[in-house]
Order: sequence, then structure tokens, then C-alpha cells
Amino acid sequence: MPRKPKVKPDRAAPKGTRAAPKSSRAKRMLPDGLRVGHAQDTTGLTGLTVLLFDRSATAVGSIRGSAPATCNFSTLDPLYASNRVDALLFTGGSTFGLSAVLGVQRFLEDRGQGFDVGVTTIPRVPAAAIFDLAIGDYTSRPTAQMSIDACLAASQSIPAVGSVGAGTGATVGKFLGLSHAMRGGFGVSEAHTSNGAQVWCFAVVNAFGDVWNSGRTELLCGARTGHDQHTMADASAMIGKGWRRLGYGAASMVVPPPGSPKFWDEPRQKSGQISDNDPGALDNTTLVALVTTAAVDISGLAKLADACHAGVTDVIHPAHTIYDGDLSIAASIGDQKEDIIELCILAQSLTARAIHSGIRAAKSAQEVPAWADLQSLS
Repeated sequence: MPRKPKVKPDRAAPKGTRAAPKSSRAKRMLPDGLRVGHAQDTTGLTGLTVLLFDRSATAVGSIRGSAPATCNFSTLDPLYASNRVDALLFTGGSTFGLSAVLGVQRFLEDRGQGFDVGVTTIPRVPAAAIFDLAIGDYTSRPTAQMSIDACLAASQSIPAVGSVGAGTGATVGKFLGLSHAMRGGFGVSEAHTSNGAQVWCFAVVNAFGDVWNSGRTELLCGARTGHDQHTMADASAMIGKGWRRLGYGAASMVVPPPGSPKFWDEPRQKSGQISDNDPGALDNTTLVALVTTAAVDISGLAKLADACHAGVTDVIHPAHTIYDGDLSIAASIGDQKEDIIELCILAQSLTARAIHSGIRAAKSAQEVPAWADLQSLS
């Protein structure tokens, strides 16, 4: 029998932290067995998002970026013994934020969920983090208490999107530095297969590269030519012409090819910021979680995780760079048989849509504009 929960709903949250408001889109709900909750520090500009499974889900993960920050990710290896997980955690705070996984495990253990070892249960909770230390208060990091707050706030309502949860401090287009970047965020998309299975995609968009439309004919959000300008620089084109970025975080710099004029202001550095001497200061990452009610085996989930990466590269360019920790997770919580090719096509398109959802709903912060700000000027 599950033990009586020890975590009380009225547990006080840390100062400056609050659970995100539930979405007003109540008519559409997440599938049975899945709940999602946000919590964030709106002052420090960081946060986290928890995906809770009422029953353990089968899941597989795939890492394509060169600089991931993860915890318990081996559980998602296709060669792992069971590939069963009880929750997923996406968090800000870089590797510091990974300690928040303890709060999710505590929440689930108190409810008797996880791998039964006799004396207790051990919840299996893979976690991944984005780097958001260069915006807001870099000393503010997601905590175990914040993840408990997110678990308590989790519901089947469609989660809020934009500058919430793990996307609170997200930014995109950082080739020319944070002062020329734009706001990323948390996004959601959904679809049904031809046989009726649900497929949901959740993305935390914090990319080094720029965000484009699906045909890559319009640059939506990314590096700008100046911190007070709204002209897109097109990082991919610049890199292709010989422009190079050196260093990490606020200490990074861009070196033009010989003879090219410098047309942007130097990135403004903040005292106490991460320096390029810190190998952990890798400041980008796009995180994707795909959850379906279709019955998918481990090999099929590996294909779905790969299809999510195809969706990332459809709309983020460049993606999977040495500065990114891009990864995807595909999870199955149902028993409905579906065609894996149809599911992969949906995974690719839903990932692109979730990324667009996150950047379109983002809010400006600390002089870093959002997509909506550029639309108001057009």
C-alpha cells in the first residue's frame, strides 16, 4: 500500500519563488497519467518544470549537443535494464540546478512511487538543465523546495508557456553575446495520430543559435546587430563568412574575419559573472520531452527522440553546437498501437511547434527583448 504523503500542500515556498499559475485553456487537458507543474523565481529569473507520471513510463533519451548538464540520464539509455522513469525534471541554474531533482524524488518517495526496494521506494527522475546564470541573479538557482512546489502545482491542465518554469531565464541567439540576444522560453504543442493516440511535446528553448520559421525563410528570434536595435544579425551567415566566437558566458567575445568592420557594441559584462576560465560556463541548450499515449517500445522511443532532434534543427540554426547541451526525451504512457513512422513525423513537427510556442509567448527582461517586442515595432 502507498504510504501516507508527508509533503503538505501548504509548505511555504522560499522568498521570491512561486508556483506558476495554471493555464486558462481548461477545455484541453493533458492525457491521463501525465501532470506538469512549473515553479520559478521571478526575481532571480530562473525556474524549473516537472513532468510527473502517475505510473512509471518507458522513456529513452538522446543527447546531440556537446555541453549537456544532466542527472540520472543513464536511465534513459536504450541499453539500460528497464528504461522506466517516474518523472522528468527540466531546470535552470546550469549544473547547480540539478540538485532540485532531490525535491522531486522526495515528493514521489513520500507517495510510495518508484522502484520498490523493500524499506522504501527509489523514484527514477532523469533531469537536465539549461544555463541561465547570465541573466537575472546568477546566485539564484532552483532548489529542491522549488521542485516540490512544482510537483504540488502539477496538474492535467495545459501548462503555461513562455517565460515560466524552466524557461524563466531562457534566451536565444547568443552568438554576439547576451546583450544582443533575445528571450527564449518554455513551449508546448500537441497532436493526435490518425488512430487517436495523443502526442505532446514540451520544449525549453535556450539556444545558442537563432530561431527560424519552419521553412527557414524568416528569422524570428535571435542575435541582433546591437543591444538597442531590432535588426537580426543571422549568426549562421556570419559564421559561414569567418566570424568566430571565443569564450563563454558574459566573458565571451566575437572576432570578425580580417578586414571586416565591427558593427555591434561589445557585450556588457556584469561583476561577479561566470568567466571564460570556468569550463562549466556553457550557456545554451534546448531541452525537449515528447510524451505519447501510444505503446512504443525502447527502439521506437529511440527513433522518436531522434525525430525530436530533427525538429530542433528545422527551426534552430545553428543547433547542436559545442556551446549547446541539446537533448531530447521520448516517453510512452499508453498501450495503443500506432505506426512508428507517423509518430516520428509528428515528433519532428511538434518539436518545431513547441519551440515556436516558447519564443512567441516569452516576455522581455533586463533589456533582453522578446519576439513580441519586435512584432510591436513592425
